[in-house]
Amino acid sequence: MRRIFFINTRQPRRTRQVKHQIIEMKLNGSGVRDIARVLHISPATVIRELKKFPKLDR
Repeated sequence: MRRIFFINTRQPRRTRQVKHQIIEMKLNGSGVRDIARVLHISPATVIRELKKFPKLDR
């Protein structure tokens, strides 16, 4: 009998929870590199998400 295992291919940076955490951490004064390290995502991803919210103080 052959078994098939599905790996969760959904990337964590695409979830709403991570996007919300990026915004919350930035509002609390964290830097881009700090956010990337804590959330285990690329700094480029953090910058891309922050660009979507131009009213945030960078």
